[in-house]
Amino acid sequence: MQQQLDVMQQQLATIQQQSSDRGQVERLEATVAQAQEQLLKGRADAEADLRVLLGRIEALAASVQESTIAVKDVSEETAALRRAIVELQAIVDRPVQPAPSPTLSGSEAYEAALQAFQNADYRTALRGFTAFLEGNPDSATADNALYWTGECHFSLREFRGAIRQFTAVRQRYPASEKVPSALLRTGKAYLELGDGEQATSAFRSVMADYPRSDEAILAQRELREIPS
Repeated sequence: MQQQLDVMQQQLATIQQQSSDRGQVERLEATVAQAQEQLLKGRADAEADLRVLLGRIEALAASVQESTIAVKDVSEETAALRRAIVELQAIVDRPVQPAPSPTLSGSEAYEAALQAFQNADYRTALRGFTAFLEGNPDSATADNALYWTGECHFSLREFRGAIRQFTAVRQRYPASEKVPSALLRTGKAYLELGDGEQATSAFRSVMADYPRSDEAILAQRELREIPS
């Protein structure tokens, strides 16, 4: 467009020199002025568009720079987290040395295990009674400790383990006062396992062998609840 404007200005100069028609010259001057105005306006629009474009480019460059910094920060933070995870894993994998347990007398060990059972800490109680039996097999409370190991298994819903321990009470300590209870709880454990036949046999044994005991009354009640 600039080139066309230059040509028109040259033509205007030639016409001004050669023509005596003032109207024709004025019309040509107006045409040239209009062309100059359009050119200037076009330049202004182009400059405005250019400024907008430059602004966008600058904003994009700033965004890219911020993203680069953010990515760098994230990478450094990720590396730090990975190092922390490795350190924690090393701590987790490190074997734990058990703290030395205080030495308890036989009666103290028994009472500690019984207290754990009463606190519903059945696993700890089971370990305590087992350790007591290993260290005090001839104790006067050995039959009780063996019975409580069965109760621990029962409370942990380990019913076959409970049956095994209750049976051991009857076999090792047949004269123990815990035998009727062990026999009754054997029947209860069989009920939990869905074995009504074995449960019935255990309850009937309680009634036949210990008819005057409280356990016999409970066994009779249990029998009534078993479907015939």
